[in-house]
Amino acid sequence: MRFSSIVGAVIVCMAVCSFGQNCDSIRKVDNKYFCGEMRLKTNADFKNALASNPEALSTYNSAVGLSAAANIFASLGGGLLGYGLGSMLFNDSPVYPIMMGVGGGIALIGIGMGAGAGSKVKKAIQIYNGGQNPAPTSDLYMNLYPNGAMVTYSFGR
Repeated sequence: MRFSSIVGAVIVCMAVCSFGQNCDSIRKVDNKYFCGEMRLKTNADFKNALASNPEALSTYNSAVGLSAAANIFASLGGGLLGYGLGSMLFNDSPVYPIMMGVGGGIALIGIGMGAGAGSKVKKAIQIYNGGQNPAPTSDLYMNLYPNGAMVTYSFGR
């Protein structure tokens, strides 16, 4: 009985320590998001990290909804496009090119909605971080080839 209560207390402490953290800022490193030292992997991790800022949390929740709608539109459009292409290759009917056009249009709408969801996530993180913009970085890349050299200098974030 005593051992199980100690184990239970340790599990509760670990849960409180890992999920109850507040961090000063959320940062992105190599397409991975971090809140302090904790990596934000799931939707629940983001919601727990953004819970202290209601405006950032509502912006993130709207991005999640927009992303779900984007996935539905892109899947539906891709399915129509693929069905129309497969049917057009094996059957000669004037209906299938129209189906492909409609499917392609729906897929493009889904792709646009997905890009909007990504920008809303960035906006939510910026709101959470207090409007701070990350420090701009620049990269210098040099490489030698047998027939010449390449130098690339890029400005950006």
